[in-house]
Amino acid sequence: MNKNKKQEVKDKLAGTIMEAQGVLTDDKALELKGKARQTKGKAHGMVADIQDQTHDMTDKFVGSVKEKAGEVSDMKPLELKGKAEKAYAEAEPKERFLFGLGVFSALFLVIGLLIYMVSDDEN
Repeated sequence: MNKNKKQEVKDKLAGTIMEAQGVLTDDKALELKGKARQTKGKAHGMVADIQDQTHDMTDKFVGSVKEKAGEVSDMKPLELKGKAEKAYAEAEPKERFLFGLGVFSALFLVIGLLIYMVSDDEN
């Protein structure tokens, strides 16, 4: 989560609380201040979305370039890396999380197997 997304959550929450306090105490200024703070949070959210989209577009472009460079130079690893980067950039955040979780799990499996093999060799 980037800093603008965090700021969005903070501002929306603080604004909602301020607005509610204003309503409860019949303080129109506080109520309006809370609404303004929520709007500020929405603006931070839009900036975060634009940053994410820009990052994704850059990753797609770089992946496409690597893929084509691998095809032209007949370098299969580069081509495959480009395809993978492009696919990752096109994936939804939920899919990215699951992919990261899968890589993390696979890494632990490999480490576990290595530890098992080393301890088995000692016996």
